[in-house]
Amino acid sequence: MPAPLRFKKIGSHPVDVTQPWSEELQGVTHDATHWYLGQKEKLWKVPVGLDLGVPMSADHLPAGVLSTPLAGLGLGAYDHMGDLDWRGGHLFVALEGPNLDSRVMVFDAADLRFIASAVLPGQGQHAPWCAVCPADGLLYSSGFDGVDRLRAYAFELSPEGLALRHHHDLPLRHANGKALTLHGVQGGAFAPQGEIYLASNADAQRGVHVFRADGVRLDALPIETEFDTLGEEIEGLCFWELDPGVAPGIGGHVHVVELDNDVLRGDSDELKALHHYRVERARFVANGNPSCREVHRWDCVWVGKMRAHNKRPYNRLERALADGYDGCHYCLPQHDTR
Repeated sequence: MPAPLRFKKIGSHPVDVTQPWSEELQGVTHDATHWYLGQKEKLWKVPVGLDLGVPMSADHLPAGVLSTPLAGLGLGAYDHMGDLDWRGGHLFVALEGPNLDSRVMVFDAADLRFIASAVLPGQGQHAPWCAVCPADGLLYSSGFDGVDRLRAYAFELSPEGLALRHHHDLPLRHANGKALTLHGVQGGAFAPQGEIYLASNADAQRGVHVFRADGVRLDALPIETEFDTLGEEIEGLCFWELDPGVAPGIGGHVHVVELDNDVLRGDSDELKALHHYRVERARFVANGNPSCREVHRWDCVWVGKMRAHNKRPYNRLERALADGYDGCHYCLPQHDTR
């Protein structure tokens, strides 16, 4: 079992920008040298060294920036691309349309050339995201609301097109084994360690939820709305460990898109911010429940019995003890003073 996670916000960049790629931005992914940004009806490829906060003109794009529209690909009434993923030189993009079965599109990441698309068998009309798992090579997706499982697909890309076959469902569960249901799912991505990151825009679940490869939720990263704003919407996300200086103004591991859909202010689905978080693995977890106030090693059986909102991660035991937590009688008996 992997250690629990702790999140530290690095910052938000860019913030409140109007760019050719920013309106109705639905998803983000990357390869080693580029961002790939997916609007509702257009894809963009942007070098990582380009500052996303510096205004660019659609008429005079900077060197290395490419784009391709959904229109003209021969996909009829399909009109909404979701969160996307890069894998093995290809872009996999979720696609929806009015009263149509959801699909996945594949593009050549080198030049954004459209290659093929296929219906996600049995998934229905909604596919807000898709991502390829680096561990098993399967394509994963889900619906938007009432998501209690992810659907995994085997796929084959050939000169004849894209073939998709439903492989299995992955039920989502709490740490105690009970079924878990997410609402307002807008994005999904895999971390190199195998965890699944899902973005939710539902009020009570708003933020990023992290699951083990077996579907058990490890942790959640809440993203709160500001007090005086309306219509803020969490969209897609990606996991990219960026060293300092590689991407101007950006660092951390998890990068989350937030739009501002406040029609009263005329924001018109513009980008509110691209948020950035560092992920660390906590060596110790304290129980913040006032009736408990104990600290445990990350792999103690009692950590799995805690409610998520009571978990307090620590990398240093001394800090937890200084904060008034008592050592667990079972895993830290030398610090059990009660």
